[in-house]
This record gives sequence, structure tokens and C-alpha cells, in this order.
Amino acid sequence: MSELAHTRAGDGPQPLALLHGFLGSGRNLATLARGLAAGAPQHSVYAFDLPGHGGSPPLAADADVAAVARELLRSARARSATPWTLVGHSLGGR
Repeated sequence: MSELAHTRAGDGPQPLALLHGFLGSGRNLATLARGLAAGAPQHSVYAFDLPGHGGSPPLAADADVAAVARELLRSARARSATPWTLVGHSLGGR
């Protein structure tokens, strides 16, 4: 699978990922991402489009929540090897 689409706010050393709900995209969390980056400058805040959502590639027909997690982990690690903080809403919190 190709890299997951995302937006980024801030450029602090600690990565934080915002994960949207079902049928959403990272755009749903753009205002929150900017606010977190401004209020917590130690973070780089990423709003990922989960697989099959927004600008990210589609999921395989037999994909499950674990497959979504693997793709997210792969894309996150490509951006930073530092441990990530995850903030999820709905599907993004599973």
C-alpha cells in the first residue's frame, strides 16, 4: 500500500497522530491539529487519512482493524522513529 495521506501542523520533536472516525478524513481534525500544535509546541501533529478514507489508498477487501493499524504504524514510522502519541475518535480510537 502507498503512504497514508496526512497533514501536519507544528514541527516539535514529539509526534502526535490524530485519527478520524469512520467515513471521515484528517481534514475533520485540521482545526484541532493547528490548535494542538500552537498550544503544545513540543509536538508535530499529524492528521492521517486512514486507509480507504480521504486521500489514502483503498483497503483490501479482506482488511480488518489490525490491517488499518499496521498501515498507520508503517506510515507513522516513516515520519518519525520517536514513540508516537495517538488520539483517536470513533473508528480512529479502536
